[in-house]
Amino acid sequence: MTDELMKLNKLFKSNEQQTDGKHCILTVFNGKDKGKSYKIHPDETVFIGRKGNYNKNELLTFTILLDNTYQKVSTIDKPHIKIYHEDNQWYIVDKNSISRTYLDDRLVPHSTATKVRNNSFIRLSKGIGSSIIYCSY
Repeated sequence: MTDELMKLNKLFKSNEQQTDGKHCILTVFNGKDKGKSYKIHPDETVFIGRKGNYNKNELLTFTILLDNTYQKVSTIDKPHIKIYHEDNQWYIVDKNSISRTYLDDRLVPHSTATKVRNNSFIRLSKGIGSSIIYCSY
């Protein structure tokens, strides 16, 4: 197994070890934020976007800021996606991002709640400057 595959396998296992059947665990799988994990409680609504010029202290509590090297990800002033829990199901909403959102390689429609299956990959854009986030619960 190559070093890169071993690193990805380690990230996958780390994510899986954090799952408890209640929280959504998001792990960044590429770029500068690779390996960062976030535990989301079902009562939280989380927005994900690139830092832009914002300071974390200026934002709401439930915001995930990706590094500015993810150039294709929308800045947090116009978040790329929203993640929330409703009726025992996790959902994402693409907040009209220019570079789009993909769930397991399927295009997510703008402004439409889309169910997120357990063990899914959320891709914020495609190509260089995009972000890949693994989601389990």
